[in-house]
Amino acid sequence: MGIQHAFRIATEPGTRAHLSGPFRQGYYNSLASLHGWADGDPFYVNYVGHPMQGAVSGFIWAQNDGAYRKLEFGNNSAYWRSRARATAFSFLYSTQFEIGPLSEASLGKIQSRYPQQGFVDHVATPVIGLAWQVAEDWVDRFVIRRFEDRVKNPWARLMMRGWLNPSRSFANLMRWKEPWHRDSRPGILSYARSLELERPRPDPESYPALPRFEFQTTQQYYRSWGQNRSYIALEAVRRRSGM
Repeated sequence: MGIQHAFRIATEPGTRAHLSGPFRQGYYNSLASLHGWADGDPFYVNYVGHPMQGAVSGFIWAQNDGAYRKLEFGNNSAYWRSRARATAFSFLYSTQFEIGPLSEASLGKIQSRYPQQGFVDHVATPVIGLAWQVAEDWVDRFVIRRFEDRVKNPWARLMMRGWLNPSRSFANLMRWKEPWHRDSRPGILSYARSLELERPRPDPESYPALPRFEFQTTQQYYRSWGQNRSYIALEAVRRRSGM
């Protein structure tokens, strides 16, 4: 959020010119002026830049969502649940950036001036941003990963991961990670498909010691002469102590 507002102030003369003045009244005027769809920005800003913003914020959420952080693209309920959560965060983030207490509406009072009053960014950012995020997930699994299975050159892997997933790369930078970092697999130097296919071997030392005795109850049902009978067998199983 701070980076976006700093960029606005540095590159938009209109924003800098309207930073002064009554804060509350200017904020109210911006909110009261909202109407319609278009906001006067070029096509690439509304339908490329803002969706990328939505994808970046979605990836930021996904990278901090412990239950789903390592998920890759897949047609399953867990994946779509994770992306629904990311889209909800993207919507809240976009709303705060557009009309929140620290937003375009309050810092620079953008929406108080024609033609910046439209709602296009409120919809395009999270909705098209979801499609952008899913597209990058698909590319990462079916294009980048397959490329890495065949090409071991780390520089080629670096470029594929960074260039073909720009929103994920920027989200990685926001958490002080390399742009090519992946939560779902090792880095560009150590990733190997053969290693992921290997099943980890259990360490016997990690298991708790077995008790000398254990009791087990089992219940069985059988039919005899047209009647249902059941019994419970209680048996003691003696474990070898190793002595």
